[in-house]
Amino acid sequence: MKNKRIVVLVIILAALILVAALSALTVVVIVPNIRYQNAVRLYETGKYEEAITAFEAMNGYRDSAEQIEKCRTGIKDRAYDEALALAENGKYEEAIAAFEAMDGYRDSAMQIVRCESAIRERDYEAAVRMQEEGLFEEAIGAFWELNGYKDSEARIEECETAILDRNYEAAAKLYEEGRYEEGIEAFRALGGYKDSVEQIRKGETLILDREYSEALALYEEGRFEEAIAAFGALDGYKDSYTMIEACEVQITDRKYQAAVSLYESGQYEEALTAFDELGDYRDSVEQKKKCAEAILEQQYAAAVQLYKDGKLQEAYDSFVQMGTYKDSSEYARKLKAEFLKDTAVGDVIRFGRYYQDENGRGYDEIEWQVLAREGDRILVISRYVLDNHRYHESFGRVSWESCSIRGWMNGDFFWMAFQDHERNMIAETSVSTEKNPTYGTPGGRSTKDHLFLLSIAEAQKYFASDSERTCKATAYAVSREAETDDQGNCLWWLRTSGGNERSAAIVTAKGEIDDNGNGVSRSGDGFRPAMWIDLRP
Repeated sequence: MKNKRIVVLVIILAALILVAALSALTVVVIVPNIRYQNAVRLYETGKYEEAITAFEAMNGYRDSAEQIEKCRTGIKDRAYDEALALAENGKYEEAIAAFEAMDGYRDSAMQIVRCESAIRERDYEAAVRMQEEGLFEEAIGAFWELNGYKDSEARIEECETAILDRNYEAAAKLYEEGRYEEGIEAFRALGGYKDSVEQIRKGETLILDREYSEALALYEEGRFEEAIAAFGALDGYKDSYTMIEACEVQITDRKYQAAVSLYESGQYEEALTAFDELGDYRDSVEQKKKCAEAILEQQYAAAVQLYKDGKLQEAYDSFVQMGTYKDSSEYARKLKAEFLKDTAVGDVIRFGRYYQDENGRGYDEIEWQVLAREGDRILVISRYVLDNHRYHESFGRVSWESCSIRGWMNGDFFWMAFQDHERNMIAETSVSTEKNPTYGTPGGRSTKDHLFLLSIAEAQKYFASDSERTCKATAYAVSREAETDDQGNCLWWLRTSGGNERSAAIVTAKGEIDDNGNGVSRSGDGFRPAMWIDLRP
C-alpha cells in the first residue's frame, strides 16, 4: 500500500513538471514565435508601420531588428513607387515633391531630373501646340520661358517670322481694299521684311495715281486753283508740272508777284513757301535761295542778340543749328568753352554725339569723364565703352601708329561724332607710346592725334584704383557684342603694346590692367576714346 502511494506521488510530480515545462515553452518559445509570425504577415501584406510596432515589442527576438529595417525599407520603397506612379501619370510637380522628401533614396535625384525634363517637354509641347494653332505671341512667351530647351530659340524665330508673314498678308489685304495709307503703315511696321520696302513704294505710287486722277478731274471741271494744289502735292509725279503750267497760264504770275511782295516785306518763311510752290517758274529757284539766305541771316541776327542778352544756352542752340553759316561755328565753340570753363577733375561733361541705344537709330550726347586739367585744357575719356572695335583689323605685328582703331578714331569717328565747332575744340596731341613695362614690347613711333586710347601709364596715373577703371558699356556697344561681365562691366583697349607685337594691353572688366593684353584682332574688347579739349574762348 505504501509503495502504491509512492507511485502515485511520482506520477503527480512528473505531471506537474511536464505542465511547468509546457508553460515555460509556451511563454518562451511558442508565444514569441506566434507574435513574430504575425509581425511577418503584417510586413508581407505591406502594413509596415504596424509591423515595425510589432517587431519593436519583441525586444530583439530572433531577427526582429533586421525585420524593422526591412519594414523601413519597405516604407521607402512604397513612397518611391507612389512617387514613380505620380510621374507616370504626368503629375510631375507632385512627383518632384515626393522624390525630394526621400532625401536621395535610390535614384530619387535622377527621378527628379527626369520629372523636371518631363515638365520642360510638356511645356515645350504646349508651346508647339500654340504655334501650330497660330497663337504665335503666346507661343513666343512659352518658348521664352523654356530658356533654350531643345529648339525653342529656333521656334521663337519661326513664330516671329510667322507673325511677320501674318502682318505682311494683312498689309497686302489693305492694298486690295484700296486702303493704301494704312497698308503703307502696316508694311513700314514690318521693318524691311520680305519686299515690304518695295511694297511701301508701290503703295506710295498707288496713292499718287489716285491723287493724280483726282487732280485731273478738277482740271477737266475747270477748277484750276484746286487743280494746281492737287498737282503740286504730287511733287512732279507723271506730268503734274506740265498740268500745273497749263492751269497757271492766268494765275502763276499773280502768285509770283505775291511771293515777291512777301519777300520784300521781310516775310521770308512765307515767301520761301510761295516760291517753293512755284517750282522753277521764272527765277523762283534763285528767289528761294535768297529767302533761305535771308532766313539764315535773321536766325543769325537773333542768335547774336541772344548772345548779347546773356541767353547763352539759347544762343548756343541756334548757332549749332546754323552749322558753318558765317561765324556760327566760332560762336558755338566760344559758348561751349564758356559752359565748360569751370570743369574740374572728376566732373562728367557732354560733348559730341554717338549711337547709344541698342538699335543704333540716332545719335545721343556722349558723356565724358574729366581725368585732368592743365590750364585751359581738359583731358577726358568716354564715361562708357561706346563700341566693340578691334585694335587692328587683322592679326599680326602692329603698333599704335599703324593700328586700324587709331585711323578709325581720327577719321570716321572724329567726323561722325563731333560737329564743326566741337572738332575745333579738340586739340591735336602728341601721343607717345612707351614700351610695355613688363614685357618690354616696343610701342612704336609717337603720333599726333585728336583722339587716342590711354596708355598703361596713363590708366595708372588717372585712375586711383581698379574699381575706378571699371567701365559699363552702352546698350549700343553691347548690341555690337562688346563683352561684359555679370555686373555689366566691359574690358577696354589701351594703346600700349601687350606681351608681344601682336597684342595690345587692356583694362579688364574688373578694372585691372592686363599688360599682356589680348590679340590685336580680337573682337569684344571695348572702345573708350580719350582726348584733350581746348577751353580757350
